Amino acid sequence: MIALASDVDHVKMIMEELQLLEHLLQKDKEENNNEVTNRSVELRGSIKHLVANKEFLDCLNRLEYQGKPIWGLSSDEHNLILLARDKINQC
Repeated sequence: MIALASDVDHVKMIMEELQLLEHLLQKDKEENNNEVTNRSVELRGSIKHLVANKEFLDCLNRLEYQGKPIWGLSSDEHNLILLARDKINQC
């Protein structure tokens, strides 16, 4: 099975958004001495919502075969798919 460019683009977009949210969460933690704030709860909820999105999961599933990235991906895209699956497993 060969990767679809639209699936790769969608996963890239979501992962960029996820990276931004994680950066904001880290910044909030640093500013508040790792204490839970309303902002950190909101950011964590946004992160979970993002990785649990059905369209994102469908794209990622099409880009994997038996738990591994499919053929046709560049090495960067391959690593992106592995990272995306790892983020989903963390949440």
